[in-house]
Amino acid sequence: MVTSPFIRPIFWSSERCADKQHTGEFMASELNKVIQAVENVVGKGSICAVVTDNASNRRKSWELLMAKIPSLTYMFGMEFMSDVFKKAVLVTKFVRKRAALLYRFRALQRKYFGTRQRRRALIIPVSTLWYSSTNCISSVVRNEDVLRECCCQLNRVESILADSMFWVNARAVMRLVNPIIQALGALEKDGRCLSMVYDTFISSRWNTLKRESILAAFLLDPTKSTDDFEGDDLDNAVDACVDLATRVGLPSNVSPNAVRRAVMAFIRVKKSWTAEDHEKNARDTPLDWWLVKVNKFPLLHALATRVLSIPTSSAASERSWSVHSFIRTKRRNRLKPDRMEKLPYLYSN
Repeated sequence: MVTSPFIRPIFWSSERCADKQHTGEFMASELNKVIQAVENVVGKGSICAVVTDNASNRRKSWELLMAKIPSLTYMFGMEFMSDVFKKAVLVTKFVRKRAALLYRFRALQRKYFGTRQRRRALIIPVSTLWYSSTNCISSVVRNEDVLRECCCQLNRVESILADSMFWVNARAVMRLVNPIIQALGALEKDGRCLSMVYDTFISSRWNTLKRESILAAFLLDPTKSTDDFEGDDLDNAVDACVDLATRVGLPSNVSPNAVRRAVMAFIRVKKSWTAEDHEKNARDTPLDWWLVKVNKFPLLHALATRVLSIPTSSAASERSWSVHSFIRTKRRNRLKPDRMEKLPYLYSN
């Protein structure tokens, strides 16, 4: 998937792996092919970041890609799962896959909730939308009384439903993940800029997320204030801008010190803005703001547009797997590989 804040995600291509092992070398080779294909169409150096999960083979492919293309930025995915989620899924599937039990469950819902029972349906999580896992737990918690009455005779489900710690832990999970759900819900929308990650995850997984691309994006975002940096992060952000500009490639007549002076000049301009100036700058997206400031900050324009174009998550890529599973089902499983590659491409684009 190819994505940018200016366009909706594009399903670029898919590859049949056949009997090839998903090693780091293989993944790096396939990613490099896609990068070269995109840059042949869009332009050299147009790919600014690769977004994957944090599996070991992805980490290895990142190291190999960095050796070949030093201007790339890599963003790790995130991981969470718990015993509460597994038990909530077990209860949900147990009820939904049995017609008679599901009918009784809905009848009891009408008894407890009246006409609102449709809003309280048990939700099965979707593998490519992790926050649907929270929705699954939430639906089980909301229907606690209905499930206890409906399934009290069943051994495995009864042991879960009778476990008071399960309900305590489930509610604790809800309280813990709700802020993250709200944050990711905002970040996974198409068109978001990388600078939004700084505000949202300032105190969560900071050691993982504190990377030079995020610091540079937050500094170059005209809607963010330099007073919001913590500790030495402003100094680190200046260094990150210089390092990224050097890695991407500077013109022969521009030195790293010239870039540093341009960054410091931009910081002075940001610090001189009044509240009205900040409000005016917030009317446009960061990329649109830099589009009209190319003459005022010529040395920073290319770096800013590159860094602020980095996607905030791999949501667009994850959605492509949902498209594949939607097209190739247990009943529709005789599609030839060539057709299976074409249908998701047509569906997505």
